[in-house]
Amino acid sequence: MVNLTNSRETRKVNRLIGYTHAVYGFFNAANTEECDYVANYSATIVNIGNRMYFYSVAEGVIRGTNPELSSMGFVPKGIYFDRPVNKSEIDSAFKVCKICVAYKGYEALLMELNEETGNLLILLGDADGAKLGIKPIIDYNDKCIHYYVTKVPDSEVTDIYEIRKPFEDFPFVSPEKVYHKKDGVWIPWHEMGTLLKEGEWI
Repeated sequence: MVNLTNSRETRKVNRLIGYTHAVYGFFNAANTEECDYVANYSATIVNIGNRMYFYSVAEGVIRGTNPELSSMGFVPKGIYFDRPVNKSEIDSAFKVCKICVAYKGYEALLMELNEETGNLLILLGDADGAKLGIKPIIDYNDKCIHYYVTKVPDSEVTDIYEIRKPFEDFPFVSPEKVYHKKDGVWIPWHEMGTLLKEGEWI
């Protein structure tokens, strides 16, 4: 379990909570393995120069959370900073279709993170869940359907990573698999809109 007196570890988990909420919104994307279906509902992220932003197609704006954007023509809007964008400015665009974890040698989908305890709610495939001895949850609407869901502490998850897919006809220069945590070590975090060094990804 994450020691919540350790502010650095707490921030690492909380940043991922905020990021997953921003990516997935109110759609619980982790409930399905249909990557293309999930991508239809998840946030669009774009790269312009050496910065990455959320992209609202409907509003025609890019948005970030880095406060320095306020001095770059971005307008504060809630917790974000927005500015209009032309499609021709966008160097690359993608959707996050799922966020996964490596747990005891198995891959699972990340469903939720508990901000108070630091526990992760993960969904395993049927065969993997059975091998781990996890008691399945039966779907009340269809007794033939069951889910292998369990809560695990952050310390037992070695890797956390997202899978990205291209968006529309924009270029896609991002790696398809991007880690937030690898081999037990959290990857340096960058606020949306932060100037990135070559080879860095959020």
